Amino acid sequence: MLDLAGRHALYLQDKGHKVVGIDTSPLALEVSKIRGVKDCRLMSLYNLVFPDSSFDTVLLLGQNLGLGDVEGVR
Repeated sequence: MLDLAGRHALYLQDKGHKVVGIDTSPLALEVSKIRGVKDCRLMSLYNLVFPDSSFDTVLLLGQNLGLGDVEGVR
């Protein structure tokens, strides 16, 4: 799956959007950076470190989220 790391972020970034990619896998983030994603951060959806109202849109894609119960995600 690492060959797919950052593909959505890279696509949106190439379309001119400001993108912040987050993942709990340091290796996935490294691959994303190598592929050209400018802003990648090691972070969990359950412990986001962003000021309120930082984003207009949050995009969660794929079967690999492993969220299960999203009640704890703000």
